[in-house]
Amino acid sequence: MSTTLGALAACAALVLATPGLASAASGTFEYTSAGLPNSLLTPKDNLCYGVGYSAGATNKTNRDALLYEGNSCHGRVIKELSPGSSTDTRFESVKFVH
Repeated sequence: MSTTLGALAACAALVLATPGLASAASGTFEYTSAGLPNSLLTPKDNLCYGVGYSAGATNKTNRDALLYEGNSCHGRVIKELSPGSSTDTRFESVKFVH
């Protein structure tokens, strides 16, 4: 009996110490790159997505999209695109935040 309780206590400690799963946006982020339509489906939070030299986007996710002037989310944020918003801003990478 005490072995079972010890095992349960160890499992509970492991569960409490394990970080949560990565969150993701619900929906689609649509953008145009090199004149072609592209999309990101359920993009993960706080992960940088390089999109090439994009010339416009529509945020159909439930997260804010931070649009960066440089690739790999370097440089300054040039636009914060809220859910349901569109822009013709040129950008090279995007990150989704909750």
